[in-house]
Amino acid sequence: VNFRYGEDLPFVLKNLSFQIPAGERWGIVGRTGSGKSSLIQALFQLYPIHSGRISIDNVSAKEMDLEKYRRSISFIAQDPTLFAGSLRDNLDINHELDDVALFATLNKVGLGEWASADGLKKEIEEKGRNLSQGEKQLICMARCLLQNTPIVIMDEATASVDPQSEEILVKATEEFFHGKTQIIIAHRLSTLVHCDRILWLQNGEIIMIDTPVNVLPIFQKQSPENSLKKGL
Repeated sequence: VNFRYGEDLPFVLKNLSFQIPAGERWGIVGRTGSGKSSLIQALFQLYPIHSGRISIDNVSAKEMDLEKYRRSISFIAQDPTLFAGSLRDNLDINHELDDVALFATLNKVGLGEWASADGLKKEIEEKGRNLSQGEKQLICMARCLLQNTPIVIMDEATASVDPQSEEILVKATEEFFHGKTQIIIAHRLSTLVHCDRILWLQNGEIIMIDTPVNVLPIFQKQSPENSLKKGL
């Protein structure tokens, strides 16, 4: 894949070529401006790709209905996407699930007791202004679990949350999303130590793809601002 935001602009992804086997968990690392966010934009087909192809199960995205393609992927961002409406509206946009399923998932992410006060009618303000950062992220986590997509992308999802919420989010990558294909971008390298592979991007190009034990120590030496706890 080669990708840029306009015909008169430089390429931000250059000759990227990789395949993630179904069910594997991959971490994406790179310094600011390395192309991590652009990779997410390309995966969601938010801009036309200059050349190359992105496919799921060997079916090119160009051959798939765009809505169906995007419904194969759920996304948890650093800045959670919430809108004005009820808790139910934010969890189940198409109103396809019953209360039992919604509360079972809220309990799984630690929000069951929090939600029980006002129930699923609890009002959420635009962008979740009446919620803490941790509450917003956990609602997005619950929504992601309810969508039950085969592919999950997390972009700095643990960057701005409290330790308890971070623990739940990390647990999700290891337990709740077991068997799903996961793509995880994280500033805290310690959250990536249990990934199957790490893809290291620099200036829109792949520097290295290997196991965490082989990639993360080298990457941290070149990017000491990234935290790496003991565990490798």
